[in-house]
Amino acid sequence: IFTSKYPGFLAQSSREEVLEYFRTAGISRLFVFPGRFHTDPDLSSLPENIAFFHENGIELGIWITTLGMGNPLPSKSKEKTKDYTSLHSVSGVVAGDAYCPRSKPFRRDLMAYIKKLAEFKPDMIMLDDDLTISARPGMGCFCEEHMKAFEEKLGKAYSLEELKEKIFCGGPTVERGA
Repeated sequence: IFTSKYPGFLAQSSREEVLEYFRTAGISRLFVFPGRFHTDPDLSSLPENIAFFHENGIELGIWITTLGMGNPLPSKSKEKTKDYTSLHSVSGVVAGDAYCPRSKPFRRDLMAYIKKLAEFKPDMIMLDDDLTISARPGMGCFCEEHMKAFEEKLGKAYSLEELKEKIFCGGPTVERGA
């Protein structure tokens, strides 16, 4: 995987070397990680690189993280992400740069980024959640939006502690199924 953090890997001057390595190793598919949309990645080399690798029989896919990583938020992203709802784990930990899939502003911007990437016509786009919803910052999301969704679906308001008990302890429950 070659990322935009290391543009030399896909710079015109090194593409022949990369291509030779791929041919020697029998590699027929390359995935690039252009960067997270809220960091305003430079996508200017994508069309040229897609064309180069296609002309040489290599599929080129784009690999992006979707929900985030749960890491501290880069300072240059704070303004762009201020309206996003962060993931809130069952243990109460709030993620830095991992966002709730119910957050409408987050979904809007992520979908716009995916659409922009699709316009480059890569062979595929892989959407990766990097275990975010299940491990980073902890199990699940229990933000206000999710808590409201539980209430609407189950017809009852729950505290986080009540939901933890109902979802993670004992036998089957309607809460676990929600």
